[in-house]
Amino acid sequence: MVDKVNNQGNKKEKKKESSLYMLKCCQDEQGYRSSELCPLDSDLEKFETEYRFLFNILKEYRNNGSIRRAYPIPNILRKVLDTFLLNNVPICANPYKRLQKIDFDEHKKAALYKFANDESHITGGDIDPAVVAQIDEGIQSLFEMMQSVAPDQYKYLLE
Repeated sequence: MVDKVNNQGNKKEKKKESSLYMLKCCQDEQGYRSSELCPLDSDLEKFETEYRFLFNILKEYRNNGSIRRAYPIPNILRKVLDTFLLNNVPICANPYKRLQKIDFDEHKKAALYKFANDESHITGGDIDPAVVAQIDEGIQSLFEMMQSVAPDQYKYLLE
């Protein structure tokens, strides 16, 4: 800790000097994966939790038809959904059972769960280009559910 004199010249404030780091996954020319210690991404420093960071990615996502932009979104959506369920349905259960406890449109819940689960666990190789068209609907359903179940939390996340 470092003591600093503020602009008024008489009060001291304590400033914590620290550095934040993250592990970044790398791949060399031969295809071998490794990790590298890097300074924390500045976007991550803006948010208190990964949940808020990931919610913000979904909030700012704009579908331009690109698979490259769409590729990480189903996994991000699933992580936000799982964290939301953990916070709002505090029972010992898997995400599917937690989701069943939520009072929300059953068809939208089923479609949301199927999309989040199936598309974040790609099996059989490549991403299906149809996923790009489904992303907006998945994000909209998630946000509608969050707003319906936890309106205050949703309002604060939007800020």
